[in-house]
Amino acid sequence: MNRCLILVMVLLLTACATAGNLAILDSSKREQIKVGATKSHVQEMVGAPASVYFGAQGQETWSYTVAHVAMNPAAMIPVVGLFANDHNVESTSLVLMFNDEGKVQKIAYTEPTPRIDVPSAPDSNSGTER
Repeated sequence: MNRCLILVMVLLLTACATAGNLAILDSSKREQIKVGATKSHVQEMVGAPASVYFGAQGQETWSYTVAHVAMNPAAMIPVVGLFANDHNVESTSLVLMFNDEGKVQKIAYTEPTPRIDVPSAPDSNSGTER
């Protein structure tokens, strides 16, 4: 019984998730994407974009994002959890703008942001946080 309880607690305290294109976190791949690189070269390095959109002048822009969410262990402690945030979020993005010839014109990379505390959603019945 004690072993099961310990296992459950360890799993709850280490809960986290990562979503997005992890290739953009690899600096050796990112560094190979330079102004003038072709779309096919970009796809070889970091894969297909999460989104593609077009600017006012018709320039194609590819966007890549990675988000990491980690459970805040303090939220699992009775009473303390009422005042702690549920989870922390960290994100990274890579945005590439292409010219009319399909070559990279501009590159924007945001380093992982510091952990952002996300407060719990209020309980609609009592007005208190969960």
